[in-house]
Amino acid sequence: MTTTGRTDCQWFRELADVRMLTVAGTDHPLAILPRVTQDDLVGHTEIVMAYLDRDGLVPESPETDNYLAFTQYELIRDAVIEGAGWADLPFPLIRHALRQEQLRTIPHPDANWWKTFCVLESEQAHGGPVVTWLANELEAYLTRVS
Repeated sequence: MTTTGRTDCQWFRELADVRMLTVAGTDHPLAILPRVTQDDLVGHTEIVMAYLDRDGLVPESPETDNYLAFTQYELIRDAVIEGAGWADLPFPLIRHALRQEQLRTIPHPDANWWKTFCVLESEQAHGGPVVTWLANELEAYLTRVS
């Protein structure tokens, strides 16, 4: 079910619930442990999503003080593959890297969860044909691959 709403002259629309996996590069210490605890996660660099606000770049809920923050999931994925740390990433983005054994799901009890992805539109773009088409296409893709 798609939800829409309005907040501060911006419109949002829920697109899809997407499966998220906690992953590390195949050579990362967390990827080779038989079981990973929360203390293990905190002991290693986390790579998180960040967003830009008026005060600068803001990390999105890091679980540790030892983190890197990027504004794109693709950059996070690439940094994890290179061994810079661990991250929670959307399955559609990392499916190929998992198959190619560039990434491994961390054996942690909360390593598989769901996140709702949304579109956020400005007042000017809301309901426009291009924005609507793009949101519909993205929703169909995320629903199909998650």
